[in-house]
Amino acid sequence: MRINNYLACARFGQGLRLCGYTAFSQWQPGAQVTVTLYGELTDETDRPLNSFVHLLGATENPETGNPLWGQADKVLNLHWWLPGLHQDTYTFQITPNAPAGEYWLEIGLWDPWTGNRIPPRVEDSGPVLSPWESLLVHKVMLP
Repeated sequence: MRINNYLACARFGQGLRLCGYTAFSQWQPGAQVTVTLYGELTDETDRPLNSFVHLLGATENPETGNPLWGQADKVLNLHWWLPGLHQDTYTFQITPNAPAGEYWLEIGLWDPWTGNRIPPRVEDSGPVLSPWESLLVHKVMLP
């Protein structure tokens, strides 16, 4: 199933704006998830940021000790990007033993130099700000 969502405005720091995303998956345990983020770099930056797309559940994953049931992480070499529109694709597998229930697709950025997450700012309805300084962008149900 494909999910399309376009955000009115979610900004990370001064120079990166998340404009939307697409997600493809069967949304069941063991399935592959492919998420493409669409963003705009508005100002040049002098350092990389790390990005992530997570699948968070309402229950703790016994393998990780947290609610993480799938993830893809990247180093974004933003200092090589020119200002303008960009897309970035992430692929991960939903943990095969993920229980049925409600899950959230989470998107975020963090600074590898400090280890701190970059708090997003939402200026319109759409994504939900999480308590972990990230965006909860889509709720899915696993059978």
